[in-house]
Amino acid sequence: MGFTIGGGYRFLPWLRADATIGYRPLFGVDGTVVRPGTADRPFEADISSVAGMINAYFDIAGLVPGRLGMFQPYVMAGIGLAHNDMGDISTTRPSTNAAETIQGGGNLSFAWTLGVGTGLDLGKGFVVDLGYKYIDLGDFTSDSGNNACSGSSCRYVDSVTGGLSVHEFSAGLRYHF
Repeated sequence: MGFTIGGGYRFLPWLRADATIGYRPLFGVDGTVVRPGTADRPFEADISSVAGMINAYFDIAGLVPGRLGMFQPYVMAGIGLAHNDMGDISTTRPSTNAAETIQGGGNLSFAWTLGVGTGLDLGKGFVVDLGYKYIDLGDFTSDSGNNACSGSSCRYVDSVTGGLSVHEFSAGLRYHF
């Protein structure tokens, strides 16, 4: 669960845009490293993401004023940047069954989103917003190098990478000046 805050502008009755910044903490990642000639190695880590987005909204109610009552359905799309941080990776070395920690890392990625939703007009400028978004937050990666350590013994490992995307249902409050 995270949060997003932003501000926007309505250009036309059917077109508005906003800029947002969102924080999504602690995605849990569980996986298995599979390498030819070695035993499979399960691992786990936490990932968090901060994303800045610019979004455009096509408001269907703006095309048919007064016909949808309090409902203000929309479709939206956005682009931006996400900084994804991967925490340290916990795993077990198959040859010795010893616990091992691999240093996490962070990176900046291109991000994009598509979504649908509806506003519920409460009057006096207040709108409750209910929506769904698919958000592609780009890639996450750990550091590579001599950072896989078990006790005082360390060895070289390649970085662990992957893609980070979310299906997000949201509820929010908008206020129109």
